[in-house]
Amino acid sequence: MSAEDTPRQDRPEPEEQSPVITLPDDPEVRGRLWFKLREYDGRVGVFRHPQLRTRREWDADYKRKVLRALFENGEVTTFDLARAIEAQYGGVIREEFDNACAVIEHYCQTGGSDLPSVSQSLSELEDLGSDKAAEIRRQFEKFRSS
Repeated sequence: MSAEDTPRQDRPEPEEQSPVITLPDDPEVRGRLWFKLREYDGRVGVFRHPQLRTRREWDADYKRKVLRALFENGEVTTFDLARAIEAQYGGVIREEFDNACAVIEHYCQTGGSDLPSVSQSLSELEDLGSDKAAEIRRQFEKFRSS
């Protein structure tokens, strides 16, 4: 297991404002999000012990946690969720967590209709060299800076 695959403490700076993801009002988008949650529940259920997980497995687990919090609370304050995950696992892989938040936020805004697959990470999309990957990356950067 490499060090990059293990969660680490990587907190945002205290002065940063936490992005908030809000559950959309559109029942169709909510239905799609619920379907994605069930999909991630199925995937995460077969994952290995947290210390043996790959980055891709963490990415899926973070997306599941974001979606669960979204349905439980109607919104997710991302820094608070990152801190809760850190307390549970001893750290957060920031890049994977940020990716998960950006993908779910994008899904909330668009219904996921323009994503090749919510399960693909930004790095996988960039490897494809698609224009869509560039747009998702711009959304991701906008999300991280908001």
